[in-house]
Parts: sequence; structure tokens; C-alpha cells
Amino acid sequence: MAKHKPIGEVGSDTAFAAAPSAHAERDRDHGAFTATVSAITNAFGDPTRRAIYLFARTTEHGVTAAQVAAQFGLHPNVARHHLDRLAAGGYLEGDRASRGLGCRATFQALPLRLRIPARCAGAQ
Repeated sequence: MAKHKPIGEVGSDTAFAAAPSAHAERDRDHGAFTATVSAITNAFGDPTRRAIYLFARTTEHGVTAAQVAAQFGLHPNVARHHLDRLAAGGYLEGDRASRGLGCRATFQALPLRLRIPARCAGAQ
């Protein structure tokens, strides 16, 4: 950030931020738009992951990695990876239930609350 001398304070080294210009605000809005779109495509860009989310939405009590693996013909570790990615993005909520020596996580779909910033004029 460039240092500016406030009017009336000759010789001052005080740095201040000028009001954001229209260009800076447009860049910030474009950055928010890009970040939102990237988050959505990271979560749902994979067709299997998208199908897993839709499958989880159809169940009343959630799904486990074993159920997802059986439904989609995946190894349970791959199913768990997809469930974890969806949970990390806030699209599923996991609940671990004690089960013998290990635990079995059940994932439930959360409602989609997409807030996509308006694309600003002039952004490409």
C-alpha cells in the first residue's frame, strides 16, 4: 500500500488507506464470484461426487461410506474420500457413531445455500 501524507499533517509518516476505487471494488467482487464458483466446481465438478450428494439427499437417515461404495461400485475408501470432500465443503454433515473397535460415520445432506455474488460489469 502506498504511503500518503494526510492533508494538514505535513511531514507525517502515517499511512492510510484511501477509499476503494471502483476498479478495486470490481476486482474484489470478481474475486468473490471466482472463489464461489471454484468452491462449487471443486465439490460438484466430479460426476461421481455430484451423484453421491444427490443420493445422500434421497435418504432420511444419511449414508455411510459402505452404502455409497455399494451403490456406486466404489472401494469404501474412495467413497469415504468423496463424502469427506462434500462434508469439508459444507454440503454434508457427518455423525460418527461408535461401532465396536472403530466408528461408522453417517453423512446427511445439508440444504444447499448458494450465494453467488452478482458478476460485475466488465469482468470476464
